[in-house]
Amino acid sequence: MNQSGSDANESVTHRPSGPLRRIQLQHYALAILSVGVALGASLVLEHFHFRVPSALLLLFAVAISSWYGGPGPALSAFILSTIIFYWYFTEPVRTIYPG
Repeated sequence: MNQSGSDANESVTHRPSGPLRRIQLQHYALAILSVGVALGASLVLEHFHFRVPSALLLLFAVAISSWYGGPGPALSAFILSTIIFYWYFTEPVRTIYPG
């Protein structure tokens, strides 16, 4: 019996579906949520004239995303945190270009 037909079908990569895909989406949602919470906490502390540890809070958000989500959500959180840091906390404020 020829096995080549069944081998060709097995070599196709399958995308996760159902509960596994939902879990992956939850990991990315956690990454976005953790960065959002870090941004909110940094802005609240800045509003009350505390010395803002925004970089540390955003780094903590990336660490949480990495711990619970893996490398994909961690990379997403890192990119989002970098953009947010330059937008909100680097002079001139509300621009991406420092300097």
